[in-house]
Amino acid sequence: MVSLYSMLFDDDRFEQDGALTFYWNPIFFGLGPEKFSYTQSSLQQVILKEMENNGWVGVCCEPNLVFVVCNQFPVSGIKRADQQPLNHRL
Repeated sequence: MVSLYSMLFDDDRFEQDGALTFYWNPIFFGLGPEKFSYTQSSLQQVILKEMENNGWVGVCCEPNLVFVVCNQFPVSGIKRADQQPLNHRL
């Protein structure tokens, strides 16, 4: 969705450091809070690497489960990144 937004509105706000920051604070697992910061490009690289590691089956949406619907947005973002000119690729 971030890739689509960037393409439609010619806006690179998600390429700024920490633009996509996720906070994970599970209350039942006894783990402390974690923070994951990405840019649009770095998040796409993580998703692409996960797909490669899973034999292109997809990225797990839940533990040990891959849903086709959940993987449509990352695939669309990767496709859009591949269609950019060479100087704008990941």
